[in-house]
Amino acid sequence: MNRREFLVNTALAAAALPTVPAFSAVAGSPGRDKLIGIQIPAVSFVDEGVEAVLDNVQRLAAVNTIFITVLAFNDGLAGRQLKGFPFPDHGKKIYLGDDGFKGGYYATLHPKFHKSPLYEAFRSPDLPGFDVLKEVIPAARKRGLKTYVFFADNIRHGVKAFENLVERSRTGQPRGEVCMNNESYREVLFGLLADCLTSYDVDGLLYRSERIGPLSKTMGLTHLGFSEPTCFCEHCQRLGRAQGINLARVQEGYEKLEGFVAQSRAGKRPNDGFHVTFLRLLLRYPEILQWQTFQTDSLQRMYRDVYAFVKKDRPRTQVGWAIAVNNGLNPFYRAEQDWPAMAPYSDFLKVTMYESVIGNRMAKYIENATMAWYGDLTPEQMLELEYAIMGYNQPGFSELTTKGFSSEYITNETRRIRTGLGDAPTQVLAGIDVDLPSAGNERNLGAAGLKTSVEAALRGGSDGIILSRKYSEMNLKTLSGAGEAVRTWRG
Repeated sequence: MNRREFLVNTALAAAALPTVPAFSAVAGSPGRDKLIGIQIPAVSFVDEGVEAVLDNVQRLAAVNTIFITVLAFNDGLAGRQLKGFPFPDHGKKIYLGDDGFKGGYYATLHPKFHKSPLYEAFRSPDLPGFDVLKEVIPAARKRGLKTYVFFADNIRHGVKAFENLVERSRTGQPRGEVCMNNESYREVLFGLLADCLTSYDVDGLLYRSERIGPLSKTMGLTHLGFSEPTCFCEHCQRLGRAQGINLARVQEGYEKLEGFVAQSRAGKRPNDGFHVTFLRLLLRYPEILQWQTFQTDSLQRMYRDVYAFVKKDRPRTQVGWAIAVNNGLNPFYRAEQDWPAMAPYSDFLKVTMYESVIGNRMAKYIENATMAWYGDLTPEQMLELEYAIMGYNQPGFSELTTKGFSSEYITNETRRIRTGLGDAPTQVLAGIDVDLPSAGNERNLGAAGLKTSVEAALRGGSDGIILSRKYSEMNLKTLSGAGEAVRTWRG
């Protein structure tokens, strides 16, 4: 057996799971109705009217739960259609950017809940006078729809005290993500949570943080490419020292790692090869991994604190986390998602499984990985290794961007996570992409493809789905595919 045959057979073996029965109304978790959710930005309710939006998602997609984007500075979550992409078959024909989008918090702020003077800076200047929760929740209740609020931890330049809230590079420069250990940010966040969950009758909270840690950033272990390692702010350094971490060694290790990556990306092959040289760095500077773990633990600490904060006075409010698409790409990131450890503070997990774009993102991830750590391999060889490690049986490198992944990916990933949780009551919700703006060469699932994706998640034993990223970029015609799949499952 040659090397290629070995890797392919290994991938097939890793992907092999118990035989999946044909899709039917009894697939998935017996005796439990599924959560059928959709993410909706506030602007859609203004553009189309509350009743029209709720009617569309309930009638076409069989939705029983809406996830309203209440806090997000990310235009991919809170805005209209991205510029340069076709408008969907509903809503206003105004591109994001042409409307002056800023993002932020889209409900009313009540001063009594806030200790930090910075809270007012988080209120979005978009849609003045519109309180999305005040307007939508009563209408949703009348329809029997549950309402979850969606909080994302990003921030934008220009927000008051931006530099006091965000992560820092190794050289101390402010970067674009809020710091989980920054007490000023935590004070703002918990004030917003108290305000939102006390002032409005909501059923649940979805909190999103897609940070991947300093090691993965430096090594480019994401489809987004290479970036500086973070966070080296005073808050993280103080906590790190309290845990016995040698910050001087951390700094030195990451400086060496950045140098290695710069040389690798310039095409300069180390004498002992890329992989061996990277391993040597980790052996000489174990603090590199230690700091990666510290940052991962900081995010998990935030999850635990948010969960405890919500449950203290609102025990029936469901709390869960959005797991990034990097979970399907980067073995380091996947290893950090310790499902049994997370279960005690997770009512549900929204795991991103974007079938139509995962192929293109995998191709970019592979290209990045072979520029540094896996520079000894060609992209084709690297992809075979990736499939063996991750348990995939998907298209070859030359076909990734056009074919994408098959729906088998969703079924198997759902089952893997469900199995990993064991007997924990934590729900697994598959994040399914709907008309996500693409690079142009990716296949569009359409209604039939979305139907297949939803079926795949239910077949894999998911407790439900969340149609993503945002209603404002989805076509109503496409959404009908989700409704068809759900109604078939319900019988």
